[in-house]
Amino acid sequence: TVENVGGDYIEAVFAQAFDAAEAVDDSNWTLVVDGVGVTESDQTFTYDFLAKTLRIDLDFDMVNGDSFSLTGNSVRWRSPFTEPAITEVTPINLAVGAVSWPPEGATSVALDLAINERATLEVAGDIDIGTGDGAFTYDLAELQMPWFNPALPENVKVQLDSGAVSVDGSITLAAFAPGTVALNTSLTDFALEQENGERKFGSFKAIKLDQLAVDIPAQQVALERFVLDTLQGRLHIDSEGTVSTSHLMAPAPAGEETEVTEETAATETEATPEGATAEAAPWQIAVKEIVVRDTSVDFADESLSSEFRTDIQSLDGSIVGLDSTSSEPARVN
Repeated sequence: TVENVGGDYIEAVFAQAFDAAEAVDDSNWTLVVDGVGVTESDQTFTYDFLAKTLRIDLDFDMVNGDSFSLTGNSVRWRSPFTEPAITEVTPINLAVGAVSWPPEGATSVALDLAINERATLEVAGDIDIGTGDGAFTYDLAELQMPWFNPALPENVKVQLDSGAVSVDGSITLAAFAPGTVALNTSLTDFALEQENGERKFGSFKAIKLDQLAVDIPAQQVALERFVLDTLQGRLHIDSEGTVSTSHLMAPAPAGEETEVTEETAATETEATPEGATAEAAPWQIAVKEIVVRDTSVDFADESLSSEFRTDIQSLDGSIVGLDSTSSEPARVN
């Protein structure tokens, strides 16, 4: 909140842009200040589509230490990068603890929302607005991958047939910059198919990352376990030597290949000052275990004088002890 002559205002910044008409419709929002409901029709709602910012000009002054919550009864937005094109987010619940101005101490923040009645997001934590230090937990569940097919590049000739992403973990902030990140994530029931739906290129039951920890200041990454579960792949080489995976992307039109020009080379040279090294301190990466379960691959090579085809089935195994700082070899089982 920021004090002004006609009353304070609240600014809510979102990661996704809304339909402007929906965002400024006061019937879509419920605002509670210090436990007391506010009459939305008496407030002024304005929305900046490019900045993804909703501003609510209040007809009263808030008091330092007041808490407030903003609940979205239903918000919809249209995007050419999602299918369905209209995404509905309902409900949207935002609660902010005691807020002081000038900033003093930590403020609690909680957000939960649901997308298209399938995916959910919950974020909760505390942040000191004055210093930018804080800590949050987050839980994203069942984000559907096929929703984003329209966002794939035009030269990609496959579609996301199925798949759902879930992520839960925590993050710490120092001066508003990420310090440490801890998470568990999974992509489940994933499948790629040709645009016309005639052929599936591959699928798996799940890819999981368990207990991933990233310490950005220390440049350290540690992963407890990576799991690839029930991968079913297809790799065929036709009589002309073309690999089936080459059909995943269309070739670039003639003349659009990237060329290194003298101007490009000069720009790259200027990016690194004379006498400076482009090499930074290496990150330390450790993966305790990689697990592969029940993997199968259909392989065929029709380019040979005698056609060859085989099915690799029920492949199980693990790699233990990958560590960029250790001289000990990893164990393969």
